[in-house]
Amino acid sequence: MTENSQDFHIHATNEPSVETPSEPSPNIPLKPSGNKAGVLLKGVIAGLVIVILAGMGAWSYLIVRNNLTDNTSLRFARVVHLPAGFVNKTSISYASYVDDLKAVKNFYSASKKKDPIIAAPSDAELRKNVWDRLVRTAILREFASKNNMSVSSKDTDEEFKKLSTALGSEDAANKMIQESYGWSSAEFKQRVIMPFLLQQKVFSTTSTVDMMNAKARVRAEEVLAKVKEGKEKFEDLAKQYSQDGSAAQGGDLGWFEAETMVKPFSDAAFALKPGETSDIVQSQFGFHIIKLLEREEKKGKPARAHAAHILIRADTDQFLEDLLKQSIVKQWVRIE
Repeated sequence: MTENSQDFHIHATNEPSVETPSEPSPNIPLKPSGNKAGVLLKGVIAGLVIVILAGMGAWSYLIVRNNLTDNTSLRFARVVHLPAGFVNKTSISYASYVDDLKAVKNFYSASKKKDPIIAAPSDAELRKNVWDRLVRTAILREFASKNNMSVSSKDTDEEFKKLSTALGSEDAANKMIQESYGWSSAEFKQRVIMPFLLQQKVFSTTSTVDMMNAKARVRAEEVLAKVKEGKEKFEDLAKQYSQDGSAAQGGDLGWFEAETMVKPFSDAAFALKPGETSDIVQSQFGFHIIKLLEREEKKGKPARAHAAHILIRADTDQFLEDLLKQSIVKQWVRIE
């Protein structure tokens, strides 16, 4: 070995060794690293999830907007708890909406078989009626929950027994429910009896009655202000605002004697002079605004009076309407 070659050898051995990568064998396939394989798998899964969710979203939209009621669509709606809309944070399920709609259609169909003269509302009217009922029930449930009111299964069972007694037997009640609605007795209890009893319970409590009376008095004050303003005739205001059968006659109650009316009303009416109008008078029927039209006297004392009135009731429909105005209702299902 030459000197130059020896120097080269010494110099080379002092440098860090560098391994030359060997050529892969043509018989051994290349494998991606573990990290790259995991990222790739996650990407594929994420893509599949996005596709599935997009498909479910599209199908959900088609079901709700087109009122699809085929078995496949309804099974999907039940599995994913597809909503037809919301009342505040309470979901109204699409399946419940369809079940109620089918029941109402079944009811009119069964009724028409018994009496061909009966005319069923249009599909759009039926959809609106069902939706409105579900919204009112959701509002009632929310109000009841906030005020610690509830209806138990015992309550619904007892009410169902009353229905069975009225129809002659439990079998007769079950037959009527099946023929009229296509429901079982359990479904009828949940969808009809429970909301009915809940409404009764809500509107029979002292707190609710006080709230309804307060709202009714406010409305009566507003009507009284219009009466005093004098821009509109009393009879026209009665036709527009009064909540009893006399409204169509402009509030005209005809002639009456003092003892034929409840005492608060009678006392106020007979204290007026013909042409005068009372302030608000509260009775067991609601809030009255009374106008004395004529009066007959006997031996110098009022004997009969002819009066008109405007009656503002503390009614449940108005209370529900007020609760509805305070609620956020999102309607997804198409009801036109």
